Amino acid sequence: MLMVYLAILETPEERQAFTEIYERYKYDCLHVAMSICGNKALAEDAVHNAFMEIIERKEEYLNFPCSKMRSRIVIITKNKLIDLIRKSKRLDFQPFDDESDALCADECDLSLIYEKKETLEHLMDCVAKLPEIYKSVLELNYFHELSYKEVAKELGISEKTVSVRIVRAKEKLREILEKEGATHG
Repeated sequence: MLMVYLAILETPEERQAFTEIYERYKYDCLHVAMSICGNKALAEDAVHNAFMEIIERKEEYLNFPCSKMRSRIVIITKNKLIDLIRKSKRLDFQPFDDESDALCADECDLSLIYEKKETLEHLMDCVAKLPEIYKSVLELNYFHELSYKEVAKELGISEKTVSVRIVRAKEKLREILEKEGATHG
């Protein structure tokens, strides 16, 4: 796949910088995407889209500070994954392993599953509307389950800043949900 990306780039310097980024972060991106969705094909698509964004915005990313590149590319990958999930509008049902699973499924109310799916998709749509500084801390904290300290390290900011941004992100998210009439209490 690297050869496809390199064919898009124009100069040897761009190709070298991109190769270093790709080789260093491709497995991190795939790991993050797989941990979120559990679907290899979807995860690979998200990683591909993330690297394509880096190429599209090469002036910004090929000269990005190394200390912040991992967190940035992880966030790009997560956003691309969320976009793909939102576009696909599908549930990733696992096949039944045995008869007891099938019996349980017969007893479940499928409307509840679809309702939860719609609620999650709506919430993801609302998170996507947040400014990047709020979206990134929420994603790292909630989707990747990183502590405030780990988020601070990834983004190169203080733990206090992470805390403040998460509070503000929740406030902004609540405002978006209220505007859309989706609050439940």
